[in-house]
Amino acid sequence: MPEENLPSPETPMEQALDWMIRLESGEAFDHDAFRRWLDESAEHTQAFALAERAWGSQLVGAAAELTRQRLPAISTHPVRQKRRWRHWAVAASLALAVCAGLLGDLPTRLQADWVTGRGEQQQLQLEDGSRVLLGSGSAFATAFDDASRKTRLLKGEAYFEVAGGQPRPFLIDAGEAQVRVVGTAFGVRHLDGKARVSVRSGIVEVSDELGHSRRLGAGEQVDIDTGGLGVTHKVDTDLALAWTRGRLVFEESPLGDVVAELRRHYPGLILMADAQLAGELISGNYRLDQPENTLHSLAELTQARLSRFPGGFWMHR
Repeated sequence: MPEENLPSPETPMEQALDWMIRLESGEAFDHDAFRRWLDESAEHTQAFALAERAWGSQLVGAAAELTRQRLPAISTHPVRQKRRWRHWAVAASLALAVCAGLLGDLPTRLQADWVTGRGEQQQLQLEDGSRVLLGSGSAFATAFDDASRKTRLLKGEAYFEVAGGQPRPFLIDAGEAQVRVVGTAFGVRHLDGKARVSVRSGIVEVSDELGHSRRLGAGEQVDIDTGGLGVTHKVDTDLALAWTRGRLVFEESPLGDVVAELRRHYPGLILMADAQLAGELISGNYRLDQPENTLHSLAELTQARLSRFPGGFWMHR
């Protein structure tokens, strides 16, 4: 597989995994570029330290050994050797990412009252009668008292049906966004430093960390990040909240975005082969509980190849 077609890592952890693989590969390594990357932010340093701790795990070693056994004997041809190494790197990084993800997720898990794994949903009945549907890969906590009904969506997404008829406000802390309601139905998403609120019925008040607030009505949605509240826009809540019905629905969405969402529901890892493939637009309606079938359908739709590795899939041309 040509070097330029390899996935381009985006998150600090993905970048750290990529640097770790290059460092361990025995290929030419740009130490100056690596040092500049480390010095860019404390997050980069922390991500690489986590990758180093996970690298020596038994899971990584087992994945590498299994892949080694399945590949043909080492070739003396330099191009074939590089291709062979990249196959090993894909397998090892799958396992390494699993290890690093488990370690990095520990602080969130310790703060949560409820946690769902990938591909899992959980229906909650809160003490005030409100109902919460917790989505895949989510963490949620509550702290009710006489003055208010406080909750925290530490990560992931949740759909709320808030019990009305109470003087205590229902409050949701979702990182960059704070939501205040009395009685309504709406969804909150909190992932990768961004929050999204989608209202199915009633009215909610959304605030950002800059002190700005706004009211949303039925059929309205807003995104919130470190820059504050975004533009409010109308949405079809049946599509925006399709996950509450066990569906993944996309309309003219880049394949990269579709796969990123699918990763939240698949217990393994999914690697994308190239940027051109990731940019292809996809429309479809898929079942949440059949992520592998969805992945095969996406590969067929885009005429891509789907290769299985220990712990996940690799989509490429």
